[in-house]
Amino acid sequence: MDLHKIHAVVEVADKVVDGVSTAGDWAKAIAVSEGYRKYSWLKNAPVTNVAGNFRGMVINPKWAARFQWADDALKPVEHAAFFLTLATNMAKSRHEVAQILSSRDDWTTKGARLSTQVSSVALRTAVSGATGLLDLSTLVASGYLQIADLAGVRRAASWNKSLNAANVWVNTTVDKVTDGNNIYLFINSHLVIQ
Repeated sequence: MDLHKIHAVVEVADKVVDGVSTAGDWAKAIAVSEGYRKYSWLKNAPVTNVAGNFRGMVINPKWAARFQWADDALKPVEHAAFFLTLATNMAKSRHEVAQILSSRDDWTTKGARLSTQVSSVALRTAVSGATGLLDLSTLVASGYLQIADLAGVRRAASWNKSLNAANVWVNTTVDKVTDGNNIYLFINSHLVIQ
């Protein structure tokens, strides 16, 4: 079985599903802002009235119906995006896992190192939404800064370069912090009582 092809397919599927999920989130945000008086961003749902229903809270029933449809249609996509992100992160850690299993360490050490790889996959899956949002925000801001540079704004090009450098720094730092081997080394050097 060719793991490189499987990994490539999972990466592409993850990016497609993540893009659909992001586009769907934007569609839901537009629909909810047009359809309801209030929206709870923490609960990710429209706010109900004192009686617990939507009477008096719906501004435009057509937009409210679009929000309900988008919300129902995107739930499977969100679940697929989560599992594809998890699979991508598992595929990225396969080299480390193979290296741990083929090492000459005893099984206690192998188990400890494998558990940090599991923690790494879980952490990377958990923070992927934040890093993805940062990447998207950087892309949008970078586009506006490029337009500003074409329009003649003096420092737009240097701001764009600084913005992209900051995005790379954040992503690199997240990769270092969530790396399974770094987690193992941190635990053994700072937390294990010798």
